[in-house]
Amino acid sequence: MNFNTRAVTPIHRALSGQAMVQSFPSFPIRRRLKGSEVASLIRDPVFLLAPDRSILHWNLAAARALNVEGLPAGDATVAESPRLARLAELLSHVDGPFMLTLDAPDGERTYLADLHEEGSDQDAPTSLILLLHDHTELINLQKALRESENRLRAITGAAMEAIIAMDNKGRIQQWNPAAERMFGWTASEAIGRGLHATLSGPAERARFHAAPGAAAWSPEGEGRSYCSVLCVPALRKDGSSLEVEVSISTYRLEGHWQALGIVRDVTERARAEARLKAAEERWQFALEGGATPCGTGTW
Repeated sequence: MNFNTRAVTPIHRALSGQAMVQSFPSFPIRRRLKGSEVASLIRDPVFLLAPDRSILHWNLAAARALNVEGLPAGDATVAESPRLARLAELLSHVDGPFMLTLDAPDGERTYLADLHEEGSDQDAPTSLILLLHDHTELINLQKALRESENRLRAITGAAMEAIIAMDNKGRIQQWNPAAERMFGWTASEAIGRGLHATLSGPAERARFHAAPGAAAWSPEGEGRSYCSVLCVPALRKDGSSLEVEVSISTYRLEGHWQALGIVRDVTERARAEARLKAAEERWQFALEGGATPCGTGTW
């Protein structure tokens, strides 16, 4: 094939239905670009440094970031610009990556500054390239995430009910202070353990599965047990039993359904209801002609 011939490539069809073509002539090999020319093609701020780390040149993105757009590169501009002077001072003693925060029209911008050696002859002094990577959005997202986690921690820490989260494999992922008080397990002990094995024995699990709606539990985030309230038995760390009322909801995390339970200790209420039910049964028995409930000693 003759590489000097003109290549013809179909591009698209015009509205008239005629085939449209565009010719691409052969291109000569481009000359080797200088460092300043390469820097001008990069969207991130870039500075070219001398072996002594003095600032020689910067690209348009750097000029905009340091508010020296339109000014010529050189020692005079560095001396006149407070931002460039501060950057030059930092470069004189830093050895590795560092963070640089600059004022901008839309607020502060934070950059990760990283130094790289520019390719040169082995015996010649090594020039340096300073790249500034804008980490503002990442830092803002991390800050928002920390604030959200702190708010959630404060809410769950102040809650009187136990708040327990379980992943799609049945492992405990969240365990607030109320859960620690209710069940006797610390958060560090509980997180990562199987929920059902931690809070129930064989008898409790059998009663749980017999509870209305419990059998409809589904790892796909659907079922009658979600957005409902279940009254089920549970076990404390010391082996003692209690009755709990659980409100269950679901949420999706990293592509998997998780379950979140709000747990209330209703042991005393359940005992009171059981005593009331027993009393009503005794009175009903007496009204129907049975023995009088008075003096039985079971009140």
